[in-house]
Amino acid sequence: MDRKDDYETPSEFHLDEQNGERYQREALKPERSIRGRLSPLVIYTLLGLAILMSFVILGTAVHLITGNSEEVSVSLAKLKAELAELTKNLSHGRPFNQWRRFNHKLYYFSSSRHSWNESMKFCASMKSQLVVINSNPEQEFIQRNIKCGHWIGLHDTVVEGVWRWVDGTDYATGFKNWAAYQPSNMGLGLGTDCALVTGTGGWYAWHCDSWHYPLCEKPED
Repeated sequence: MDRKDDYETPSEFHLDEQNGERYQREALKPERSIRGRLSPLVIYTLLGLAILMSFVILGTAVHLITGNSEEVSVSLAKLKAELAELTKNLSHGRPFNQWRRFNHKLYYFSSSRHSWNESMKFCASMKSQLVVINSNPEQEFIQRNIKCGHWIGLHDTVVEGVWRWVDGTDYATGFKNWAAYQPSNMGLGLGTDCALVTGTGGWYAWHCDSWHYPLCEKPED
């Protein structure tokens, strides 16, 4: 494995684990939104609508008092245009629990964390698999869409040190993007047999029973 100049260590990325805490796993339902939490798009859209309604009420009151309907109409039209632009910009956000299309494939970035084996089942429940990264463009697409650790379909659970992709893609000749000095235990002990990709793009060998977000893929219909 070639060493990379941009050395990454576990302290340089966010794995977003709940170390030492009990974790209540969510049901494997891809359509379920983040528990008890609305997406930023919904929150800001509702906020924008509330602001617009406030101005409508205010404008109506001004109209009743001043009778200057033309000025009020112009102000309301301007507010509506600004709200439409706000909604348009928010639509470019990247909420969890949605399929995203890239290069004739669909990718699912889950909001629920699972072990590596549970993540395999999670993806299978949606007729997909943990992602197999085959190229630099695919790697860059994934990196743009994540900020913390996501499981990928790479492991050496069968033979220690012999890494395999879940779909049988040849690991030895295929694309790789391990972080510097990876894959290795790096003082983490044995059992770091499953791979995850981080927000900085590097791949890390990690404990298979730790909890991270599944990253699933399937062919575009």
